[in-house]
Amino acid sequence: MLDFKQLETCLKDKRFVDGLQEINNEIAYIKETNTLSYVKNWLANIPSHKEFDILIRLTDEGLMHQYSSFLIRYAYKKFPNMRTLSLYCDELIDERKILEAEQLLKETLEESNK
Repeated sequence: MLDFKQLETCLKDKRFVDGLQEINNEIAYIKETNTLSYVKNWLANIPSHKEFDILIRLTDEGLMHQYSSFLIRYAYKKFPNMRTLSLYCDELIDERKILEAEQLLKETLEESNK
């Protein structure tokens, strides 16, 4: 499992290559394991949206769009809050699903106004 404190330090110090190396090592291990149950367990062990945010920011810095997109979608489903919603809606807009993003935002705003 990744050391999120170390990854956060890499982000703060702008040592993206070091953080991305750790992420690449983890991805290589996941690919080597090649089981869906391992991936599910790995994702379930990420304790909060803060750790997902660290992974998302590093994968974005490393131009690893497929991974960051996957993490954004998973984080939104696991931790539905305004931060993950905004990231998810940004993904939808990138995919030209503007109406879907608008609908999600409207529903969330209506719920928060109740």
